[in-house]
Amino acid sequence: MRLVMHSFTFRGYSLQHALEKSKDYGYEAIELNDAHFRPGDKKAVENAILECEKAGFPVAALDTYIDLTGSAEKEELSYQRFAGFVELAQKYGIPRLNGGLGSLVKSDPNDYSANGSVLLTDEMVARIVAGMKKADSLLAEHSIEMTLEMHMNNPHDSAASIMRLLNESDAKMISANHDAGNLYAIGHAEEAVACLEAVKSRLTYIHLKNCRRTSGGYTYTTTLDRGDIDFYRYFLKVKEIGYDGDICIEYCGQGDPHIPAQQDAQYVRYLIEDLAM
Repeated sequence: MRLVMHSFTFRGYSLQHALEKSKDYGYEAIELNDAHFRPGDKKAVENAILECEKAGFPVAALDTYIDLTGSAEKEELSYQRFAGFVELAQKYGIPRLNGGLGSLVKSDPNDYSANGSVLLTDEMVARIVAGMKKADSLLAEHSIEMTLEMHMNNPHDSAASIMRLLNESDAKMISANHDAGNLYAIGHAEEAVACLEAVKSRLTYIHLKNCRRTSGGYTYTTTLDRGDIDFYRYFLKVKEIGYDGDICIEYCGQGDPHIPAQQDAQYVRYLIEDLAM
C-alpha cells in the first residue's frame, strides 16, 4: 500500500518544492496534476516526469481526461491529447492515467447534486461507452490503466454511474478511483463505505480528502482526521474488501498546504498500522 502525494496539494508551488516536501513527509510517489504542467503541451508533461525521475520520486499517475460529453471536435482533440499521455505513461513506466470522461452541468457548476450522472440519458451513455471502448483498446495496446475519478459534475460521480459505464463498455483497462471527499458533496452519490462495497470489484485507486458541511455548502479546508467523514471506519472497509493498492492524499482546501499534507500522511500511516493493513 503505497502513499501517494497529489501534486494539486502544492498547486501554488513549484514541482521541485512539491517533490521535496513529499519526500520530507514520507510520501512514496506522486500523482502529477496540470497544476505543474501545461495540459496541452506534451513536452511540458514529459519535462515534469523527467523532473520527478531526477528527484528519484516515482510517478503513480498522470492526470488527464477524454471529453466524451462535449462537441465531436472537442472529443477528437481530447483523444489526441489522451493518446499522448498514454504514450508517455508507457515510455516512463507510469502505471495509470487518472481523470474523467467530460463534464455534465445543468446550470450552476457548484450545485453538484443537480449535475453529473443525474443528467445522463441513454443516448449520452451510448456515446460515452463508445468512447470508452476506443480508449480501452489504446490502453490495452500500451498496457496502461486509466482510473475514472468519482468526481462532481462528471458522468461517473457515484457507484451506480461508474459501474454502469464500466459494465456497458466492458472495459478491461479502465477502472474506478474512489474519492470519499468528492462523494460527500454529491447528493445522489452513495455514502462512502457503501460506495466502496459497490465498486470493490473494479477498484484500483483511492483518493483521500475530507469534507465538512457548512451553512453555505461544503468546504475542503480540513485535514483527514477533522472533517465529517470518519476515515477510521472507512479504512476498516478498505481492509475488509482487501484493497492494498496506491492511496493518494489530495489537499484541496485553502491556506498553507504544508501542515495538512504532513498531518494527513501521519494520520494515514497511523490507520494502516493500527488496523494492521
